[in-house]
Parts: sequence; structure tokens; C-alpha cells
Amino acid sequence: LEQDPKPDVKVKENRRVYIVVNALQAPKIKMPNLVDLSLKMAIATLETYGFTVGELEYKPDLARDAVIGQKINDEEIEPGTMVTKGATIDLVMGDGYSDEQVHVPMLIGLRMEEAILLLKTSSLNAGGFTFDESVITSSDTANARIWKQQPDFRSKMIHLGGYVDMGLTVDQNIIKVDTTYSAPPEAEGTP
Repeated sequence: LEQDPKPDVKVKENRRVYIVVNALQAPKIKMPNLVDLSLKMAIATLETYGFTVGELEYKPDLARDAVIGQKINDEEIEPGTMVTKGATIDLVMGDGYSDEQVHVPMLIGLRMEEAILLLKTSSLNAGGFTFDESVITSSDTANARIWKQQPDFRSKMIHLGGYVDMGLTVDQNIIKVDTTYSAPPEAEGTP
């Protein structure tokens, strides 16, 4: 795709020529073992390996918020299996044998990627996304911010692994950040 120095340029003898090529297929890398890692460590490990964090599924298990399984397309994936870099990995998490609920974090004013990360670190999943009429281009999509969410962050608690739907806009006039809101004490450690 590229070379340095450029074609038809005179160079000294034995000068190195750098060539940039593009692979036909994404490289495959070994799937790391995420079992027994905390959610935060599993997310960091997946990002380090170039994977995307998918859905969080909670199952009864003694280990609360620890990875008890890893999946791709609803299929268990064994550590060491060669996986395409950039693949989406779903995590099966232990819920500590409880019907535990967590506070819904305030997402208003955040970009989509920031909201998804905050939900994951709060043991929740992103639900549906809707874009208002102000979002027209792909640039608008990238710059859109959350202006509404369901369930609401002020009074709602939902089960671990629950879903939060979000509405996005680029119209700053409809984004109303509640500056009087303070997170519940157990939610303050979340980024």
C-alpha cells in the first residue's frame, strides 16, 4: 500500500526501503484464559489482546463478578484457541448466588463508547440505541452524546447483567445533565 522512500526517488546504495502491506485476513491470536479474573481485569486483558467486550451474562456461582466462562457467538471458547483479532468476546460472570441488583449509572452527556464502558464496569449491558433527527452523518454518530436513558439513573436498580437503552443526539440544547445527582456510595468507585 505504501513505501518509503517513494517510487522513482534516487536513494543511496543499500538503503532500506520500507513497505506497508495490508493482510487479506485479520491475524489470529490465542484466546487468553479469562476464567477467575475480575470483570475489570477481563476487560483490560481483552482490550490488550485486541478483542472487543461483548455481552455480560450472569449465572449462579459462588464467585461474584468473576469470569466463569467465555464465548464467541454463543459458543464456549477454550483458552489457547486461535481467534481472529478484533472478535467480540461475551463473558459469563458469576452472580454470587444472589438476586443482586445494582444502581443504574448516569449516562447523560457521555459518548456511546464511554457509556458502554461505564455500563460494563457497573456489571450492566448496553441495550438499544436510538438516534434523534440531529444525527445525520457518521461524524454525527461518532460525536453524539446520550440525552436519555431507560431505566433512569435517579431511582432505578436493576439485576446484574441488565440492559440500559440510550437515546443519542448532537443537539447540545436537549442534553440535560443533572448536576445535583450524586452516585450511591457503592457506585462511586465506578469510572
